[in-house]
Amino acid sequence: MILEHGLNEAILDADNIFDLIGNCFGVLCENVDNHQAFISRYLDRELNPNFDILDRFSEDVMDAVDDYNFINYTQVRHRIFQLMDKLELQDYLEPKENQLVVIYCILAAIDSVAGDWEGEWALDSLGPLDKHHKMGYRVYYAIKKRYMQTI
Repeated sequence: MILEHGLNEAILDADNIFDLIGNCFGVLCENVDNHQAFISRYLDRELNPNFDILDRFSEDVMDAVDDYNFINYTQVRHRIFQLMDKLELQDYLEPKENQLVVIYCILAAIDSVAGDWEGEWALDSLGPLDKHHKMGYRVYYAIKKRYMQTI
């Protein structure tokens, strides 16, 4: 599936995972007026005939980014495009929002595994981790606190 409406550029223009996060977040902020309504319409197992496909896509993206490090971003981006290429979504509600849910799934998948990444490589500076600020949104890494770290 090739995303239309300039949505592929959110992925193509990213030079690292943090650019990708910023770009995906920016695309969603600029194209979705009511985020709660968007999520309830497009991520409802009962309503959206594409839910199972999108769920599997999200799991595959999680697998692709699970062991991310700066060195393998090109491979990660390529894998995400391969996964997108296999997507065959049925028409559902608005065509553009039906494609925006793919961007949402990419962002949600990264978010669900990013807390498990080794934080040392992400904390080299106090500044934002997205380097090109292409969408106007900044991305920072926050270490997930573990109970044993607080003792």
